[in-house]
Amino acid sequence: MYRIFPSPKHCTFYHNTLSCTSYGTVTTAPEIEESCRDAGFDPSTLLAAVFPGGFSPEGITLTAEYVSCAPEGFQLNIAPSGIRISCGDGAGFFYALGVLVQLAAQADGALPCAEIADEPALSVRGIMLDIGRDKIPSMETLRGLIDLFAAMRINHLQMYMEGFSFDYEDFHYLFTNETPMTPAEFRELSLYARAHFIDLVPNQNVLGHMEKWLEKPQFRSLAECEDGYIFENLFWRPPMTLDVRD
Repeated sequence: MYRIFPSPKHCTFYHNTLSCTSYGTVTTAPEIEESCRDAGFDPSTLLAAVFPGGFSPEGITLTAEYVSCAPEGFQLNIAPSGIRISCGDGAGFFYALGVLVQLAAQADGALPCAEIADEPALSVRGIMLDIGRDKIPSMETLRGLIDLFAAMRINHLQMYMEGFSFDYEDFHYLFTNETPMTPAEFRELSLYARAHFIDLVPNQNVLGHMEKWLEKPQFRSLAECEDGYIFENLFWRPPMTLDVRD
């Protein structure tokens, strides 16, 4: 039994299969091609994951046709004559190819013939990743997480930051032992996320959780409790919160 995640709204498998050794002609409707190009999405990477033999003139034909449907929705038909994807935008095409990747990983060199249709129940499907504690993830790790989130059809990723997670050029000299993400890395990651149809949203914490800043003499006067405070009558905490009254 094949499993697809997230579970599609409609899925019918048939008894026959289709060899997934290589793919042949790929025909993409202009509207779909333009949407993919705007996002920076290149289908060849996912096609390579489905068809390990790459391109061959005798390979399976794949057609991506434009239809009016729900945003990010798709219909996928796998038949002996080839593969047809019907969708209204590049995201739908991306998600349909993702289903093919899942099926190919469960198959032994052959895709099951099937009719699969799905569309999102929520227009925004988000996740928040806290990079402000302990080691800030490497770019390799972050790209891997984006690959995973895209496979889960997450389309909104917030990068939560506190402390010195972002490399503010004017203040780098105060945090020489930190390893913040640079503006160039954020721009690069934003493009990578966009190519996976994910909106990358920086989420900078303010007001609270500011101890790394407020422990610096230059900023201590901005704290609500400049000398720290006793937390719930249990133990002392350093200044952590900006004084919003001043």
